[in-house]
Amino acid sequence: MSARPGDPVKPDDVAAATSAAEAEVAGVAANDDDDGDANHDGAEGHDDAPAEPTEVAASRPATPEERHIAELEAQVDSLSARLRQYSEAVDRVRGEFDASRNRMEREHARTLEGHKADAVAGLLGVVDSLDRGLNSLAGAETKAEIDNCASGLQIVRVEFERVLAELGLRRFDATGEVFNPERHQAVSTMPVTDRNLDGRVVQELSGGSLVGDRVLRPAVVVVGAYSEPASGDQPN
Repeated sequence: MSARPGDPVKPDDVAAATSAAEAEVAGVAANDDDDGDANHDGAEGHDDAPAEPTEVAASRPATPEERHIAELEAQVDSLSARLRQYSEAVDRVRGEFDASRNRMEREHARTLEGHKADAVAGLLGVVDSLDRGLNSLAGAETKAEIDNCASGLQIVRVEFERVLAELGLRRFDATGEVFNPERHQAVSTMPVTDRNLDGRVVQELSGGSLVGDRVLRPAVVVVGAYSEPASGDQPN
């Protein structure tokens, strides 16, 4: 029975109202739990569904930008492979060149040693002849013996010139040549009244020597220098 306004509130009425309110709250809470369980089950069902957007992205055709990037990557791989081939070829050629150069240097050294050996072998004979001549000269007592030794030494000199010629030595006479500092070593000048002798070698003090086209030793010379003849020497 509900209380009317103005009636005094009884303890029983308060207890009844409190019980009714608690029952209503409990019912609302039970309904909320059932809704949560239903939503959770629905979410689990969605997790089992296939990921359609991912499959669609994997199966879609490549864009022009993606195709261009793929082509560039393929070109880079191709160029890298060619670069490795060229680098290997360069290393191989460099190794062959170094081996060839070393072989040529060894052959050149052997050839040079052979020429030196030939030169020394030829000069050894001259030295032996010179030693014999000097020994004879040391024991000479008479003028005839000394003259014989001198003749022997002259023969040794001829033999020495022959060996030098075989080695490529050539001597040249510089007299009358136009002065050339590469072939001549001038020690003085000499006045000349002939204009044709001006700047030419008029006297050779020591002959020059050549090996091939190379000046081994320049000729020591005196060079003519034109000067006007004295007035008394001029022709009438």
